Amino acid sequence: MFNLKFAKPYTGLDIDSSSLRMVQIVKEKRGWRLINRHTAQLPPETLECSYKDENIMAPHAFLVALQETLSAMSGRVESIGVSLPIESLKLTTYKFEGLHDAKGKVKELIAWKERETLPYPVEKAKISFYSFYPDSMEEVVYLTAIGFIDIIRDYELNIKQLKLNPKIIRPAVINQINFYMQNLDSTGITAFLGLFKQHFSFFVFHDKQLIFYRGKRKPVSYIHFIQEIDMTIELFQREYPGKSIERLALGNQLASIYSLDAEFENYAEMEILLIDENSIITLDEALETDDEDTAIGPYASAIGAAMSLAD
Repeated sequence: MFNLKFAKPYTGLDIDSSSLRMVQIVKEKRGWRLINRHTAQLPPETLECSYKDENIMAPHAFLVALQETLSAMSGRVESIGVSLPIESLKLTTYKFEGLHDAKGKVKELIAWKERETLPYPVEKAKISFYSFYPDSMEEVVYLTAIGFIDIIRDYELNIKQLKLNPKIIRPAVINQINFYMQNLDSTGITAFLGLFKQHFSFFVFHDKQLIFYRGKRKPVSYIHFIQEIDMTIELFQREYPGKSIERLALGNQLASIYSLDAEFENYAEMEILLIDENSIITLDEALETDDEDTAIGPYASAIGAAMSLAD
């Protein structure tokens, strides 16, 4: 009798204001492989992304698009990882000392600090926080995501209508950085620039420990985009005087949109690192011959969501 073992597929869904992206990945001895991916466009005004009010304005249109992505997957899909739109959550950072093993205390302190700033009662907030290598420094920077429970529950209920279990729900920013961290050398002082349709994220790590994060709306003009990056770097330098960014990492998706020679010539003191998405996950041969774009970068958050199921 043959004893054949097949790798378990993990499914991830990335939601943004204009589209849904779904992927299936498998983990093999040689690493990750992308076996399915599909993008479904959302009709205008299906979603109005906000961290204050209801997001899904047209549930039927949302479910039709979700069913389209699901139909492109293989086998029976049950549990999925989900990336929520950046606009649907409040993202900020907090620094605490000596609380490495006190997650409950960290959440309590964040809730206390946010009590007067949220547009809804803090009791209605779902607070999640993420640290990177928290044991490496006494003072830990926590990247904090705060969501209105009613908004998150609305996404959950709509997804469950197709008998899917949204097992892990995270901000798109977290899933994207987790994808690129698979092949990011963050020793020394390393910055990572992540690009989304309407936003960009900027992380700075010091020997793998997160020390700085800012997320901003991406200007339409490429000149203003570069100016926003300049201002973000200046803000980092004001918060950490004497520290200089040694290298700036970005994915090929970003490099293909902006000319490195023209856009990053002002950062001569930094080493510019391109993270090749294909060094993190390989594209299944069947996907290389279909009609869709073979670029992996646009699916980074969806892949990161799928990877979260394997953690």
